[in-house]
Amino acid sequence: LQPPGGPGASLLAAPAGLLIVDVLRADALASGLGAIVADARTRGLLADGATVLPSSAVLRGCLVESRAIGSLGSVRGAVCGLDVSEFNRFRPAYRTLRAGHFQLTCLTRTVDLVRWDASDGAAEGEEDEGEDEGQRQRQGEEEEEAAGAGLGGVHMSAEIELVASASGNVDCLLCWSDLGLGEGLTLTGAPEGDERADGSAEQLAVYLEPALYIREGEVIRLSVTHNGRELRLRLVLSDGRQAWSHRGGVEEEGGVAVDLVAVAAAAA
Repeated sequence: LQPPGGPGASLLAAPAGLLIVDVLRADALASGLGAIVADARTRGLLADGATVLPSSAVLRGCLVESRAIGSLGSVRGAVCGLDVSEFNRFRPAYRTLRAGHFQLTCLTRTVDLVRWDASDGAAEGEEDEGEDEGQRQRQGEEEEEAAGAGLGGVHMSAEIELVASASGNVDCLLCWSDLGLGEGLTLTGAPEGDERADGSAEQLAVYLEPALYIREGEVIRLSVTHNGRELRLRLVLSDGRQAWSHRGGVEEEGGVAVDLVAVAAAAA
């Protein structure tokens, strides 16, 4: 966006005291929230101490068993005598939905996956001290890619340890955004059943391949990365079994991308 008069001209007569960003979606950070705020500050469009809404954003989620949600976007068996199951390699990496319309069981507690705060414009997360050189290299490449895409280089990685609260198949990670509006006010995208939810918000079901069975009390390690556009997941169980969010026909709107490992394994 260039103002009339060329790159050196100002869009505003004076820096603004209020910035409102429209991010009413399941994954608010995938809309480039951090990059929008950082860009406005870099270009001098915001006055010192300007109010930014939302003032914070938290992507939250839990592992879920739901055969109904897990079957969305997939095909089984034969159609007119033709086995179409191979098309499942191109199933969507995620689905936007209202979880209250489906029967589901939460297999873990709800955790914070990504947290962003307008006071510093950065995503926060627990850094994994045990990550290997390959992981650090991939993170550096993702940061460069994010910067090149105008995402402000926002990058977060976290290692989250969970304990299964119920036994079942992990069909997806169900996630949503909580937006901070200042003065203790929060607009939540939580599904029905949460006391703060009104049932109107949508959630994001991020699929994991393969669908692993977990037992109550089992320790689960969830690796999460987010670069301001893409959410990537890897799940490791205590017995070494692993699952990834897979790369399918990724819808442009949702901002979720995933690893190719599961697809390559399925094709082998």
